[in-house]
Amino acid sequence: MPKKPTLPSRGSSEIPNPQVFEAAQQFREAYTVMMRQGAAAGGLLLPAIHSAFIALELYLKSLSAIEVEVPHLIVPGLSSIHAQTAVQSHRLEELFDLAPTEFQKAMDKEVRRKPSLKKVGARAALLARNQIFMASRYVFEAGHHLNGLVIAELDELLAAIEAGIKAFPSRHV
Repeated sequence: MPKKPTLPSRGSSEIPNPQVFEAAQQFREAYTVMMRQGAAAGGLLLPAIHSAFIALELYLKSLSAIEVEVPHLIVPGLSSIHAQTAVQSHRLEELFDLAPTEFQKAMDKEVRRKPSLKKVGARAALLARNQIFMASRYVFEAGHHLNGLVIAELDELLAAIEAGIKAFPSRHV
């Protein structure tokens, strides 16, 4: 996994990172709204699927992101607070591996409660969907296809990852 260049950390970070988690929630809601409005019939299926995968990616990144201060270029002493993820990766299982152990266990427990996913666990379910995540971004390229996508399983996985994260109160590290 390629590491990102680091900016000055604020000294502590919140898990899940609220900026990244909120972005995940917005993509989750976009997916839900598009699916409720009949994404397949309305020509929005691909954006809906991609929104679901972006939500998954951001939920996972929220568990390893740190807060960084970025100095303002014009106003001395002024900084912006941003989130920086630990690695530059879109591989869902790699992002899962970066999460604190208690979150991994909680997400795994939630995934195993879902009827279509209970035999595989969280990491394996995420790993199995990397190719579909890639296809949702590059469906126009040869070799990228959405074969194997089961919307009900995607719904269950998304709900389980979100529930696993929400099982813990946010905390500073």
